Amino acid sequence: MAFPQGNSSPSVDLCLFDLDFTLIKLTVDAVDSHVEHLNRSGHIFPRHCISAAYEDGWEDYLHNGFRHSDQAKAYLSVVQYALARLGVCDPGGNIAADIDNDINDVNEMTIYEDSVTVLQSIRSAGIEIGLATGRWHDPGPDLDHLELTSYFDRIYFAGTFGHQKDSCEFWASLVLDAGRSADEILLIDDSLMSVEAARKTGLQALSIHREGSPLPIFDSPDLSSLTELLPLLQIRL
Repeated sequence: MAFPQGNSSPSVDLCLFDLDFTLIKLTVDAVDSHVEHLNRSGHIFPRHCISAAYEDGWEDYLHNGFRHSDQAKAYLSVVQYALARLGVCDPGGNIAADIDNDINDVNEMTIYEDSVTVLQSIRSAGIEIGLATGRWHDPGPDLDHLELTSYFDRIYFAGTFGHQKDSCEFWASLVLDAGRSADEILLIDDSLMSVEAARKTGLQALSIHREGSPLPIFDSPDLSSLTELLPLLQIRL
């Protein structure tokens, strides 16, 4: 398989990874958590309605998460947005808090089996490693909990530049900060819009779709696991 730009073995000096559902996964199904707590409080909705409301909440976060002072408040706002869309009255905020505690529990975050091995292999090959996540707030606490911090030379998140990863402005700012030519940077991301924006900015970029990912399945992702990346970079395990 060749890279999108047609170079099967590009010169890569910086390899960027998305975080959620690229390097790590959440073991709690957020919609199931909504269903459980809403049912318990007497609010019965079809699951597809709850799912749509929750997705709308994340769409709001992707555009407005910067308005919140920290990640905890921003993520809670996603749940509150979903409940409001469903017309659920939650004056004490107990339903939202219970759901939020479930889906954002760091103990329910796990690293994909191939993530650490691939990061170590790329580092051993002398390639710089960076994180590029669409979270508006610093993912540092989660990385520390998962013991991933030491693998990254650079950490970028949406709040770093004030743009989401589906905009060319994010990638242009990142390239400037990294001090490298755009075509020397490779991104691996599960968001097709982020991959396309990075490519438009001149980066090498590969899409990944992990089994069980909550994101919509798109046609012909470049990778289904990170181990598939290594031979493309001519790196052996």
